[in-house]
Order: sequence, then structure tokens, then C-alpha cells
Amino acid sequence: RTARLLEGHEAAQWVLYKLDKGLTHILVDEAQDTSPAQWSIIRALAGEFFSGIQDNNIRRTIFAVGDIKQSIYSFQGADIEAFEAARTFFKQAAELQQQPFKTVDLTVSYRSNQYVLDAVDRVFVRGQRARTGFGPRADQERDHTSNKKEKPGLVEFWDLELMDETTEADNWRAPVDEPARNHPRLKLADRIARTIKSWIGKRRLTGQDRSVSAGDILILLQSRNALFHGLLAALRRHGVPVAGADRLKLQESLIIQDLLALSRFIRIPEDDHTLACLLKSPLVPEPLDDDALFALAHDRADASLWSRLAEDTPNRQMLQAAMSADDTPYMLFQKVLQTAKSRVLERLGQEADDASQEFLTLALDYEQQFGTSLQGFADWFEQGETEIKREMAEGSGQLRLMTVHGSKGLEAPIVFLADAADPPPKKRGKLISIVDEGSRRGMLVFDADTVVKLASVEALKQREKDAALQERLRLLYVGMTRAADELYICGSLNKDDEEKRSKESWHAHVLQAFAVDAGLPDLRLATQDDGFGLTRFGADPENLITSAPAKAETPVTYPDWALSPLPASRPRFEVLTPSRSSDAFDKEAVRKGIATHKLIEVMVEAAPANRLQRGNAFAKSARLDSDLAERLATTLALPELAVLFGPDGQSEVTLAGDVPGLGRISGRVDRMAVGTDSIWLLDYKTDSKPPRQLFPAHKHARQMASYAALLREAYPGYQVHAGLLWTQTGEVLWLTETLLSQALDHAVQETA
Repeated sequence: RTARLLEGHEAAQWVLYKLDKGLTHILVDEAQDTSPAQWSIIRALAGEFFSGIQDNNIRRTIFAVGDIKQSIYSFQGADIEAFEAARTFFKQAAELQQQPFKTVDLTVSYRSNQYVLDAVDRVFVRGQRARTGFGPRADQERDHTSNKKEKPGLVEFWDLELMDETTEADNWRAPVDEPARNHPRLKLADRIARTIKSWIGKRRLTGQDRSVSAGDILILLQSRNALFHGLLAALRRHGVPVAGADRLKLQESLIIQDLLALSRFIRIPEDDHTLACLLKSPLVPEPLDDDALFALAHDRADASLWSRLAEDTPNRQMLQAAMSADDTPYMLFQKVLQTAKSRVLERLGQEADDASQEFLTLALDYEQQFGTSLQGFADWFEQGETEIKREMAEGSGQLRLMTVHGSKGLEAPIVFLADAADPPPKKRGKLISIVDEGSRRGMLVFDADTVVKLASVEALKQREKDAALQERLRLLYVGMTRAADELYICGSLNKDDEEKRSKESWHAHVLQAFAVDAGLPDLRLATQDDGFGLTRFGADPENLITSAPAKAETPVTYPDWALSPLPASRPRFEVLTPSRSSDAFDKEAVRKGIATHKLIEVMVEAAPANRLQRGNAFAKSARLDSDLAERLATTLALPELAVLFGPDGQSEVTLAGDVPGLGRISGRVDRMAVGTDSIWLLDYKTDSKPPRQLFPAHKHARQMASYAALLREAYPGYQVHAGLLWTQTGEVLWLTETLLSQALDHAVQETA
């Protein structure tokens, strides 16, 4: 829309004129990932830079920083052809006005050592298929030079993990979709984890005078596939500190599933399966293993699992406390997570803590919008799909695992490309897009399964395929250049893939570039301790540190305040139509309103004979009107309010739910009582000038009408009496059925 506004809209020239007055410099960062539409905006904004009419005292410049070799975001609109077209456009515009135009090639790397860069250059050397990923300027790209030429480096290409010839015995207890333990991906995950574990604190980091730590290592994959999850499990199994996944789907997180199980158990304690899941989770003080759970559940006839749990066990006491607590969802989950924090971190890692914190944020947001129903929150959460992106910061002391796309801009001393043997992904769907670069308008073409194929459609398909393969090669370039000191390229093939190894896999491109007869003096075959084969380029790793002691892992300590439970807080609610009175933003009016509500609570809690005395004392301390307590004491003694301020009356009752025509509403009424066939509501209003009469459109009438409608949904057949207490005068106004009906209609119309 912005591009169309600046190019073809009637007001385009006026907009550009207004913008032009304040523009002297334009900087385009990550220019290789700029879309054609974004370039058109930049061209429009910079149009006056090359008009030939400029203030001699102002020098206008445009500065673009980008590397075509790192353009990997086509799914966000990035287009390397648009990058080149923009370069040509601004070069011609500058030359036409006899202004300087400079192309600056940056070939010195301040990240990677020369061995890593030599490996990159060899894979993408002229004549290699991988170089086609560099796009239209492939022939002009030069080799890389490191500013760390004298430092040693290490690059290894591991042999592929293949399926074992031996067949594993069928485990009838395992899930049907669980891969076999000898599956190549799981074998590779275990090999990587074992190798890394053997390095930490025991091997010198190549080119550095210290030992390898978990925080030095970055494992990259093309996608979050089975290997991604297998690596997480293997690293944790071998005790390697790992930061977890860079993206989390909360609904799939184990700790979130445990918290949801807790909410289901609180609502239905007889749900044996939910309780069994809960007893194995780190949320309970003493998690059970399979044997302990079997002993508890076996041979119990018709008895529930809950009834078998002994009263004096910590698990039962913790769950009983959660069931008995009158907490909001946020407070419930916050208390449970606070006490279980150490167990959760030890068993599920830092990502579980990140997921649970986001879960708590959602619980608080839900309460503020919809109310404090535990079941309502659980249903609302399970129906959604929440994904969070975690910041994988360097210096955390933990291994990082993420996709190559997510690693853009990051680096690490040691980098693994773990799924390098995976073939290019197949195109999904049958739609092919055609875009006119001039107008940026496009259309979709359906690729039908027909015997006769249209040549034009086949050409479009091939163009899309070539573009996808080229971007995938640029993705390989980005992955390799994340490494500062050591680079490891590995992969796996299952039995079906061995016969059709992809020539377009990253592993194939690397092997082609580093053939045994490549003539490199530092290239040689080697093996790991168990005989697993690899090709090594660069220095041999030093397994023992002699010049510097291994760096000890520093335990994380938390201050006392970080482990202390948060103080209880009351969630804030907004009524359905929170149109505020003119004095709502007056701090003094707000203070008096809060104090008046508290005054009524103090007087209600006191015995009738002591109400006035207690009220006067509180009013004086709260700087309220001297006669306010007397007026309210008279009001509280009214017979019509006896049911509200008697034993059955409740204060500050939260109401939340769905009302036909209004949707989801939430709020809090100051006083409520439920009888055998009637419900009474009373809300305190501190308006400085109470209205003499309420009309259907008044905000108070609409508020009470929505509450009454909600309660009629919850209590079918009950009669609802709704009233307002004007605290300034002590008068009570009961809203008639007619007024409530008309106010509800007005609220529905306003919502629509």
C-alpha cells in the first residue's frame, strides 16, 4: 500500500514533497533481503536526490549494505534480482547527474579463520554447482580473506550415518510412530552429543588458549525435523548444557502440558489418566517413575487413583493445597511453578522455564480480559496456537540449537551443520505464482495433473525450482560462515535414501569440492575413536589441555528475592463499555472512590451497633467527608439491602462469560447474593454528581444490564435484581426490568 501511495496515488507528489523536506540520508541495511515493493518505496523517496535541483549546502546520500550470498528470506519477499536492479537504477541515476557512485566489496572477514573461509571458497569456487547460488554477480565474487590468517582452524566432513544391517527386536511397548533406536538420525544425534560431551573441559578450542565449553557450540539445521528433537534429547541425556529450541509452540511444551494436566485434575480429581501424568511430572514434590506409578495404580479394582494416594505423602498434600486454594489461574500456576522451579530446570531445561513464563503472561492477560475461570482459561489456551521465539544469546554457557534461518547474524567458535545430507524439500501444493515486476501485480496458476503439460507452465515450475535450489545453496553459505574456529558438516541417510542420494544435498556439494585428490596439503582422512570415518581439513584437535586448566562450570546462583513467591495481586478488570466520567482521570477522585469502597467493607464487617463508630474512624483516617459514614450507615440498615449485606452476601464478585449478542464480557460487582430463585446485585458508584434518572444509553445501565444477562444465562429461571448505591448521597436506585432490557438492547446494538 505504501508503494502504491508513493508511486501511483493522486496525492503521491504531495506526500513526496512533504517527506523530501526532511530527507538527506537513506540507509538500507540487509539490502539483500529487501523486497521489490520495498525497493520501489526507496526509489520514490530518493527520487529528488537525483533531480538535479538541490540545495548546495546539503549533500544527500543513499547507502545500502547487503550481501547477495546471504539472501535467504524469499518467503518474506527477498529478491536478489530486485537487489541488482536497484543497484543498476541508482548507479545510472547518479551518473546521469554526474554524482559519484561507489561499489565497495568487503572481502575481509573478522569472524572466521582462514581454514573455515578456505573451505567456504572451495565449496563455492567458480565452476562448482554451488556457486550458482550467488546469483547474477557470481562471476564477480572474490575469495575471502581472514584477519586471523595466522591462527589454526579445523573443518571436518563426517561420513554419513546409515541404517544398521541388523534388525532391532520389535518392542511392543514402544509407540507405533517412535523411530527405532538404530535409526540414522538418532544415531547421528547420539554421536554428536557424545562427541561434544567428550570435548567439554577436556579439549583445547582450536586457535584459542582454553578448553571447549558448551557455550562455544552452535548446531544448525535446515528445519526443525526429527533430528532437531533427537539432538535435544541426546544432548540432555549426555548431560550437555543446552539452551533448548529457538522457537517453542507452547501447546506442545512438556511443562505446559503438565500445567494443563494440573488444571484438569483440579476440576476432575477422578480423572485417573490425568493424575497419572501429573504424578510423573516435575510439578509434584516427588515425581514417580513407571515402577512406582504401576505399584500405585495396580490392583485397585474400582477405586480411583486419587484415593490410593496416601494422605501423608508430599504429592497428595501439594495437590490437595492446589485444589483447596481459591486462586486465580495466574496465582495457581505461579505458586506451583515457584516451588517446582529447580525440578523443572533440572529435568526440562531453560526452555521449560521460558515456556512457563510465557504461559503465566497469557494467564494474566486472560484474567484481565475475560475473568478468573480456570476452565475458561484452559479451554481458551488449548484452542489457540502460541509460538514464541527465544533469544539465543551468546555467553549463556549453554549449547545453542536452531535453524540456519534463525542463526542469521550470529556466530560461534564451533558450528555443526547436522542435516547436511537432507535432500531439497519438495514443493508443496499445485499453485505457481506469476508476478509482473513492473506493476508488482501477480496471479496464481494451477498446475493440473494432466498428460499434456503446457510449456509455459513447465518453464515457470523450473524457474521456481531453480530459484529454490539457489537460495538453499546460499543457506549453506550462511551456515558455514557462522563458524569462527571449527566447522563440522555431517548428515544421515535412511535405507530408502541410500540408493537415491541427492546430488543437491549440502553434503554432496562439500564432498565434490573436497575430493581426496583435491591437492590440499592439510586435507586427509581420519577416524573417530570408534572407527567412524571423516575427512579433516586443518589442525588436529588437541584432546588434553596442557597450557591452561579446563574452565570449570560456574554454578548459577539466584538472589533470595528471585526465589521468593510473588505477593498476591488482584487482577484488574474492565467492564464491557468502560466509558469513564469526566472526573475519572482526577487522581483525587480516584483516591476517594477507592477509599469509599474500603469504607463500606469496613462497616459491613463490623457489628451493626459498631458500624458508625468504625466508619467514622476509617473516614477520618482516609480523609473522606465527615458525614459520609453516617449516610452509609443509614443506607446499610435499609431492609431492602438485608439480603445483600447478610450472611449470604458476597463482596467483589467476579463475573465473566458469554452473553448472546455481546460476546465475552468480564467485570466485578461490588455486592451479590444468590437466593433460592432470585439474585441481587449492587454496585457502588462514587459519581460526584449522581444522575437523577438513568436512561438505557447510560454506561451504568448498560453495565448492570450485561451483568444481569450473564447471570440469567448462568441461572436459568432466576429473577435478577440490579441496583446502584450512590455513595455521595447514600441513595439506592433499583433498575427496572424494562430499563435493563432496553439497556441490554442498546449495548448489543453498540457492540454490533
